[in-house]
Amino acid sequence: MSKQYSISQVRDFIRYGTYPDSPTLIDDWLAQDRCCLMSRRSSQCSGCSYQVQREAYEQQFRLLLEAIMDELNPRHWRCTCLNNIFKPLFSLQNLAYTAASKAHVKQLYYELSTTVQYTAASLNACYE
Repeated sequence: MSKQYSISQVRDFIRYGTYPDSPTLIDDWLAQDRCCLMSRRSSQCSGCSYQVQREAYEQQFRLLLEAIMDELNPRHWRCTCLNNIFKPLFSLQNLAYTAASKAHVKQLYYELSTTVQYTAASLNACYE
């Protein structure tokens, strides 16, 4: 993929497994799809509130979760999404300073666990 695509196009590519043989697409998207430019010296966003950052990471999590659940996507793409879904979750966890935000992150982990249990039969190839 040499052509430059918009973030919304890349999100659609990931969600619908358009380029299932391009696993680096997810890393590129996660690096670009931030609420704003990141400071090179830290993982903290230099210009957005914690709330805006949390919303951006949760949107990443939700998009990857939808791609994992979609059995029309190629299995290896769904596995790639599953292998990468922890990146936005870890970022959310690092931003969780209050009891409520920590509980929300815990709920997202639970949601992921439950979803994977329901889709386990179709994802078994991830771990064979």
